[in-house]
Amino acid sequence: MIGGGEGNFVRRFLGPENQQHFHQALTRYLDYYSRHLGDQTRLYPGVQEILAHFSGKKLAVLSNKLHRLTEKVLQVLGLRPFWVAVRGGGMDLALKPSPEALTALMGELGVEPSRTLMVGDKPADVLAGQGAGAHTAAVTYGYGDPASLAALAPDFLVSHIAELKNLLV
Repeated sequence: MIGGGEGNFVRRFLGPENQQHFHQALTRYLDYYSRHLGDQTRLYPGVQEILAHFSGKKLAVLSNKLHRLTEKVLQVLGLRPFWVAVRGGGMDLALKPSPEALTALMGELGVEPSRTLMVGDKPADVLAGQGAGAHTAAVTYGYGDPASLAALAPDFLVSHIAELKNLLV
């Protein structure tokens, strides 16, 4: 159910027969999640190390999660200092898989698509990267289905985040 922003998540868990409760459910979900977003959130193995390894690069987060919640998750996990830019949903740009937000982010950072690697665990990440002309790396251990990711023909399929060390120079 995860992916596509909070609104899509709430629509999915309500099911077609309960959409009349969407606004109330979304309000309750956002209230609860904003207070508990760090309770069960854990980093995948190797994430802290790979971020430290690439600390000299322009690292950015592009999430469909609301911007304020994306920032809060990064703060709770102690990861905010690694990122030069963080963009989340609700910032007047289309959500992934649209390439719009990634294209805007590359423009803000002064980075060419040919020098950009979009890393993600969902088809929307790969599609956004491809649409923006960036290189793409699909990680096969996250929320996405590995077969669905492979079918999109990303530039790289990564089974552990440490593999990025061999891809980037």
